[in-house]
Amino acid sequence: MITHSISLSEIVERIQTPEGTLEITAACDADYNAPAHELCVQLSCFACPEDLTDDRRHRTLDWLPAPESVREHVEREEAREQAREIFASWVRRVRQAVDAWKVSSAT
Repeated sequence: MITHSISLSEIVERIQTPEGTLEITAACDADYNAPAHELCVQLSCFACPEDLTDDRRHRTLDWLPAPESVREHVEREEAREQAREIFASWVRRVRQAVDAWKVSSAT
């Protein structure tokens, strides 16, 4: 029985590509299972065109981190904060991937 869910997302960066401006977004969906004291966090990242009139489908880019799943045993009171901390760490990883892409594409 899942008793608590949280979804978070953050536009990490806007990048220029030959296709136009893409928004790189980090996302997190977390569920807390109270009887098991288990927090399950699904992490992902994707790109989509910034232009609202363009195709808004999410695109995966091979240089972005692959989706991950994290499980933690925590008390209910700690679940929301733990999910936010896991997400913050994920955002840093996505930002590092963007920075590495910028360096490699500049040369």
